[in-house]
Amino acid sequence: MPSFRRNAWASAAALLVSMISAQALAQDETTSTESTDASTSAEPSSHKLSYIGVTGSYIDLDKKRFPKDGTGINLLYGRQLGGGNWFWEAQLQTDVQETDTNGFTDFYRHAGGLDLVYSLNQRRTFSPFLLLGVGGDYTDVVPDSDDKWDFFANAGLGLVTKPLGTYGLRFR
Repeated sequence: MPSFRRNAWASAAALLVSMISAQALAQDETTSTESTDASTSAEPSSHKLSYIGVTGSYIDLDKKRFPKDGTGINLLYGRQLGGGNWFWEAQLQTDVQETDTNGFTDFYRHAGGLDLVYSLNQRRTFSPFLLLGVGGDYTDVVPDSDDKWDFFANAGLGLVTKPLGTYGLRFR
């Protein structure tokens, strides 16, 4: 029963961290044009968007694997390409897989990657997005002879809320 409670608390904490940390939106490289003719409306400003994010994760492996579960954190920085719907994201991630065995170390995994993201609405409102990415990860296990670097590819589909509050925080 203690393992179930720990798993439930870890899941709740990972979900809470993911929801609270969300993403901050920053605007820079602002360019705008103003019209001096009252009959012509001003063109909208174009902003190159950038953002940072922190998310938590909970790993629940199947019964055939050892260890059984773990937790992690992911940091990312994203920036708009040009003025359209394309963005790139760089990310760093680390996680710990708990062995729950006395005298036996936990397993660790560290990773970094680069994603290409297509976002509807240029992330200015509630926006669905698609992403494709590649990266590498280092797995640190016991015995040390099994430590290794691996290539990974990822694909995803998600939603980002419109900016919330003064600081532009979003849920992803």
